Amino acid sequence: MKSRKEKNTYKLRPALKDKFRPSEFRPRIDEICREKLDDLVTFDNTLAQELGQEIATEIKQELKDLGKDPNYRFCVSSIVGEKKGQGVQAGTNCAWDLDTDSCTSHCYSSEILFCFVLIFTTYRYPTMDKE
Repeated sequence: MKSRKEKNTYKLRPALKDKFRPSEFRPRIDEICREKLDDLVTFDNTLAQELGQEIATEIKQELKDLGKDPNYRFCVSSIVGEKKGQGVQAGTNCAWDLDTDSCTSHCYSSEILFCFVLIFTTYRYPTMDKE
């Protein structure tokens, strides 16, 4: 007879204290953008690409460090572009659980550049592992 390892399947949703709330994290997104971008005086395409990746990586790591339910998954995207009087529009479509999943965005702007950060948080429902 084979033995089975089972995860706790009674917990189908994150505990209220572990639920991700975008409004609690938005100020930190702004701080990270300011730390990385406030000192720039000229726009460099290569540097902007690197900074966009650094911002997304740092935000994702801080989201993981929040200590929320480990079943949360985070998707972070950041775009850094030169400001030349143009407009920028972005659109997304998602199918998710309104009770556990969420998204937030932040737009940082200076005299020479803009940075748009988009964060999706989704909850991965626990499953039973079978041997």
